[in-house]
Formats: sequence, structure tokens, C-alpha cells
Amino acid sequence: METWLLTFSSYSKASGQYHSLKGTVVETVGDVTGEKSWSESGKQEHATGESEYKAAQAKGYAEGTLDRLGGKKDAVVGAVSGDREQEVSGVYPLSIRSFQSLTGRFVR
Repeated sequence: METWLLTFSSYSKASGQYHSLKGTVVETVGDVTGEKSWSESGKQEHATGESEYKAAQAKGYAEGTLDRLGGKKDAVVGAVSGDREQEVSGVYPLSIRSFQSLTGRFVR
């Protein structure tokens, strides 16, 4: 079985699902044919795929939390400083950016 090292930034749900499914298939083939090495290899790849999927999920949650905190900071700093654009971008970051990129106009 191939060995792959992943850093936290390279985890992906799709890759995790792929390796989990591939591991299940290899394990099943090993079980049907009586090849213990295939069964063990499949179990290991399935477990690694599940771990990668869960790590990618955790990464997504962490990134979402950081984005929300950044938005709150922008909203508060904008409100305190009187910068309406910064305040609104903290409350509605995606819709404002989308509007600005589509129209080329800034919201005040």
C-alpha cells in the first residue's frame, strides 16, 4: 500500500471519501479472496480516509469560526470608528463583496 503524508492544509473531504471507499473495496476483495494482506491494507486505507475526512471537517469548522470572528471585528471597529463600509463588510462580507465586484461601486 502506498504511504502518503498529509499536512493539515492538504486535508480534503473528497480525498478522504475516496480513500475510505477504496479501502472498503480493497478490504472486501481481500475478504472474498482470502487474501489477508489485502484485507488489512483495505482496513488501514479506510481508516486513514475516515481520519482525513474528519480532519477536513474540523479544518472547515475552524476556518468558518475565524471568518465569523473577523467579520465581528470588522463590524465593531467599523461601528466605533464610524466607517460604514467596514461595518457593513463585517456584517455582510460575501454579499457586499459580490455587489462591489459585480458593479464596481462601493457601498456607503
